[in-house]
Amino acid sequence: MVNDANGLSGASLSSANRENPDDARAQKQIHAQNLKNLYALYVGKMCGAEFVEPLAQKAAQQIAQNSAMRALDSTLLSTIAHCHLCPRSKMQAPKAGYIQPESSIIFVVEFAMGEGAELFDSKGSQMLSNIAQNVFGAGMGAFSVFSLLKCGTHESSTQEREQCKPYLISQIKESSAKGVIVFGDVVLESLLGLDSTHKGVRLDLFGKHAIATHSISQLLRNPTLKKEALEHFLIMKKCLTK
Repeated sequence: MVNDANGLSGASLSSANRENPDDARAQKQIHAQNLKNLYALYVGKMCGAEFVEPLAQKAAQQIAQNSAMRALDSTLLSTIAHCHLCPRSKMQAPKAGYIQPESSIIFVVEFAMGEGAELFDSKGSQMLSNIAQNVFGAGMGAFSVFSLLKCGTHESSTQEREQCKPYLISQIKESSAKGVIVFGDVVLESLLGLDSTHKGVRLDLFGKHAIATHSISQLLRNPTLKKEALEHFLIMKKCLTK
């Protein structure tokens, strides 16, 4: 009886296969398509894609966003370049700073230390390059240097700093960088309204990680401050790697 039952089952299955070849092919095709879909999802996840919308649509949105950001950058740079709000612009043309679109970190100093894609040739600029590379592992294209004052390097008044500050704020907000290091008491007080007791303290600046340290001129004049500044930089590095 067992053999008959097995034989009957085999005959029935064989008959079913002969009778429904299209169904079998359809099942194979569905299985193959499912495997393709799973593979596509796996690749997408490895690339950081989200599946709430097609990847093509997401890419198009990113392109549009980047174009909008470039337009904003262009408008802001033009406004800075043609600024005549204070007498400083009569002594020296405004400088927007050393700007890198793919920056992971922003250095904010008192006076301009670069223009466009070039850093000025100075000890201060070299120090910033060394900090970016040796502490944060950021090459020349991975950090930006913005300044509170866009014109000249002579001592500024409170009024001049207040007139320049909106440009700096716009630059920081528009940057995709996640971290900001503020160099010096003048910048710290003007930008955040804080005093020197907040150096080395983790801060929030327009949704970005921020920390304040000694000014570039102080670090150049007094190398003993570099150890403390390094501690501040390492706090920032830890924030960026979380």
